This record gives sequence, C-alpha cells and structure tokens, in this order.
Amino acid sequence: MKVIHILSELHPSGAEVMLKLAAPIWHAEGLELSIVACADEVGAFANELREAGYEIFECRRERGIASLNFLRNLSDIFKTSEAEVVHIHSESQCLLIALAARMAGVPRIIRTVHNNFPYTGFLKFQKSFERHVIKWLGISFVSIGESVSSTELVSFGNRTVRIENWIDSDHFRPPSSEERRAARAELGLDDNTHLLTSVGNGSDIKNYAAIIQSLPAFSGSDLLYLQVGNEHPTGIDRELVKALGLEQEVGFVGPKSDVRKYLWAADTFVMPSLHEGNSLAAAEALSTGIPCIFSRVPGLRDWAKYPLNVFWAESPHASDITKALAKRFEQASQPVARSDTDFVRELASPRRGAMAYLSVYQDIFEADYISSGWALL
Repeated sequence: MKVIHILSELHPSGAEVMLKLAAPIWHAEGLELSIVACADEVGAFANELREAGYEIFECRRERGIASLNFLRNLSDIFKTSEAEVVHIHSESQCLLIALAARMAGVPRIIRTVHNNFPYTGFLKFQKSFERHVIKWLGISFVSIGESVSSTELVSFGNRTVRIENWIDSDHFRPPSSEERRAARAELGLDDNTHLLTSVGNGSDIKNYAAIIQSLPAFSGSDLLYLQVGNEHPTGIDRELVKALGLEQEVGFVGPKSDVRKYLWAADTFVMPSLHEGNSLAAAEALSTGIPCIFSRVPGLRDWAKYPLNVFWAESPHASDITKALAKRFEQASQPVARSDTDFVRELASPRRGAMAYLSVYQDIFEADYISSGWALL
C-alpha cells in the first residue's frame, strides 16, 4: 500500500515526529511511505524523515487564481506516485488538497485534525463548509484527542474517528537515581536548585510569559526556569525577563534534538498553554514521571480524568500558574514523584497509534467513491 502524507514545512514537532516513529512499524506491515511538503521550503526535518524511509516531494503552495497550479501539481504527484492512500495533515488548503487527491483517482483519503481550532465569525463558517464538502467527497476525519474530537463536533458538526498522538515511549521513561543525578550535573545544578522547565516553540499559544510573570512571587528561593525550544519570534519573553530583573532565574537554551535530559533533571514541568491539540511534550513529561503543572484548557485537560501527578492551574493566567506553583513547592522537599508512567507510555505508544492508522487506511472505505468524472479532471 502506497501512502502519501501531506504536510507543510517539515519541522521536528507534532505530526513529523510521529511519522518518524511510526515508519518502521508501517514498513514492517508493507506500506510504502511518502511525504509532500507543501511550502516554500521543505524544512529542516526532511533529512530525518528521508532516513526513516520516506520519499519526500515538494509542492509549493499558491494562493488566489494561482492555487489552480497548486491543485494541478499536487494531483500530478499523486498520479505519478500511484498513491493508494492520501493522508492530509495540513489545515491550510485542506479542501484543495482533497480535491487534488480526488482528481488523481486516489481511492483512500483521510484528514487528521491536529489541534483545537478556535475559529469564530466568517472563518468558522468557512472551515465548517470546507469540512462538510470534504465529508461529501467521501473523506473521513481523524482527531488526535478528546478535546479535538469535541471541538470538531461542537464547532463544526464534524464527527471524527479518534486516534491519540504517540511519543517515543521507550526513550521517554523515568530516570534511575544515577541518571537523574547525571542529568542535573550536566546542567550544573546543585541539590538545592528547584528546576522548572518547559519544552516547545515559544509562540503566543504556549504562553510562557505566564511562567516568567509567576517567578517574582518566589523571590529568594533556589529556583531556576529553563525554556527549551525556539524562543518567541518577537523576543518578548527575553524582554519580560529583563524588565522583571530575572536574568539569574531564567535561562533560554534553544531547540534541542533530545530534550530528555532536561526532563530527567527537572523538578517540575510547566505548560501554561492557551490551548493544545494533544501535546507530545506533555505526554513526554508525564512519561518520565516528573510532576507537571498544566493549565486546564482544551488539549491539556484531557489528562485530568487520569490519576496522574499534575497540579492544575484553573486558567492560563499568571495568577493561576502562581497558585499551582505554590502547591507544587509545598512538596519541594519530597523526592520527585512517579506517576503511573507505564499507563501513559502505553497510551502514547507508537505501535498503538501506527496500527490504529493502519486499520483506518485498510478499512475506511467499503465502497469506491471515485467517479469517472473526478478521474477525468
């Protein structure tokens, strides 16, 4: 079975990481794997995906009347590669991509929704219309978690199959005492330092400013916050650190190919997001057994039904992050607690997710939805 995944520029996050992890499982099941990067640049993660066994195609997005060229070029890629399954991950121009796959006569097409999209006004109407047209074309939707499934149903009347995201569950595991000491030593931490860490790209949605704004409440404590990942593109987090005089309490370490040592070294993981889809970083942190602070928002509150070691901030506001941190610090003298990591690692295992998608690829269509009219286009 020849499966082509449709993404934008390829970065080491989200869907791209999951595709890399799933590749050996799908190859063992006989799938031939490709990716179309629909962007001006193919992206920094393309080589890793090639090494994982994906053939990479490039198809630059076009807008306005030029989008017809994008439609035609994408359809040609599907025809030339003899795609049997097209798996659309992109939110942008997803209807156009679905039409291109139908034009090429692709027999199986699915669309995964990777986030909670809080659309309002005309954009909400537009996106709802797109989803219903895609359904009319015989294409089924997959959502990546409970909140996304609920958002799609409530906001767009869009029923979805739910397949949870997955992580490298063998790699992200609780450290031994020796491994934890080694990780902290590598970062130059003494026994008294309470390390907070966050992992992810510093966008507005990640809301890392709320962490920084909470730190003055704990002035004088042995507290260090390390932000792991790309910084906010405008530099506002650094400006806030400077304005609050927190240069000694906050460090920006940039993107890292392996974030596990930061989780192993940390005492608390903090994610104050405005909303998430089904965060890989949250699952990775929970899988290492580290106590977590999450804002109770769509995508993160999905974890609330499980008995995990999470301190909940009732909103993403800095005041609620401060309250959650205070509750966590009441336990600062205790050893780092171990949540039920076996459960999290099983829930987020690559094999579970990859085999669920394989079932969708094989069974989603019981009838032939391709008409001669679409094929002639």
